[in-house]
Amino acid sequence: MWYALTKTVAEKTAWALAMDRGVSMVSVNAGLVTIPDLSATHPYLKGAAEMYEDGVLVTVDVDYLVDAHIRIFEKPATYGRYICFNRLINREEDAVKLAQLLTPTAALPQ
Repeated sequence: MWYALTKTVAEKTAWALAMDRGVSMVSVNAGLVTIPDLSATHPYLKGAAEMYEDGVLVTVDVDYLVDAHIRIFEKPATYGRYICFNRLINREEDAVKLAQLLTPTAALPQ
């Protein structure tokens, strides 16, 4: 979960600098980014199981995230913090679907 921690610390620092200097800032915080060739063995997914154990895991397809960035930056007056996700995983069936997406050829446990 180092990625999430460092991203949070960096964003907090950026917001402090922006406020100090009077700069309008936009921050896009994405859920777990999924791409077509992402597999369960990718180091980026470390900590995903723990996040789901806490009750909720959100993911976002990379194309959806790109579109969100484009829409935000098309409007110069945009300011603030945006949370971006297009899939909520909070039920066992959703977790199984995500596991199948990440490991399409592996047999899944019951």
